[in-house]
Amino acid sequence: MATQPQKNSVLIYESFWLAICDLDVTVQARMFKAIMEYGMYGIQPQLSGIEKSLFVLMKPQIDANITRYNNRKS
Repeated sequence: MATQPQKNSVLIYESFWLAICDLDVTVQARMFKAIMEYGMYGIQPQLSGIEKSLFVLMKPQIDANITRYNNRKS
């Protein structure tokens, strides 16, 4: 990946898992990829349908985690 990580980890909450665990495994994989790429590299995922809806709900928590991480770093 060309982009340097903003951070080297992403926290996956149980609520994230519960939101996607009953979805098709292909959708689960796209969701995990979106969460990881956004959380570590700041890459905005190109999602639609249920994937977009779920990510919109998860994004504020991911953003808050990134902010806390950056505040501790400085």
